[in-house]
Amino acid sequence: MPEYRDDILAEIGTMKRQIAEAFGTGQQRVPITEASAGWFMPNRTEPPAPLSGVHIYASGGEFRVKTSSGVVRGIIPPQGTAVANPAVVLHNPPASYTQAQIQEIVNTLDSVSTQFLALLTSLRNAGIIST
Repeated sequence: MPEYRDDILAEIGTMKRQIAEAFGTGQQRVPITEASAGWFMPNRTEPPAPLSGVHIYASGGEFRVKTSSGVVRGIIPPQGTAVANPAVVLHNPPASYTQAQIQEIVNTLDSVSTQFLALLTSLRNAGIIST
């Protein structure tokens, strides 16, 4: 049986006050986020890497994620530059091709290749894909 001081009710009263104070001081700190009119997360300095998982924060008005390995990434990827759609016209294949038809196919493939390479460059420059 544990030993108590003379007045167990006084001991319980002291513990209740300590618990109330602990909860009261915790509720007085400034909130990190606000959600009454949509979420607001203020900018902050880059946090240290967490021991595991990720740390989500705002920096320069952008969402950031810092991984446990220390890598910082944006949550919303940047938008790449616009890439035009290649003009592709498909015809029913003839029994044989003329030189002009062959040249049209070559030009179409060249256009598709050029736009594809422009798309890859745009995605790489935006940091969406790596080389």
